[in-house]
Amino acid sequence: MSKRYLTVLAGSPRGGELTWQSLYINVLNHLNSDLAICTGNKWLNNQSFIKRAKYLWNFEEPEDWFEYYRENFQGNWEEYFNL
Repeated sequence: MSKRYLTVLAGSPRGGELTWQSLYINVLNHLNSDLAICTGNKWLNNQSFIKRAKYLWNFEEPEDWFEYYRENFQGNWEEYFNL
């Protein structure tokens, strides 16, 4: 049975097109991996990874992440947030 891979990019994508090309060659092509993107909608401007992604999970980013976490999470998130 052959292995199947899914590479997930989550967060704010940085690095530009050279980074994406390196990702395609050294990770996706090498592993024959599918690509999933999970990011805010403000990061989707003409990025080549959009065409390459088999899964695209995007969301409306909150204006204030601190308030978002305060309203949606419990526990010690604030300690890590402030680091």
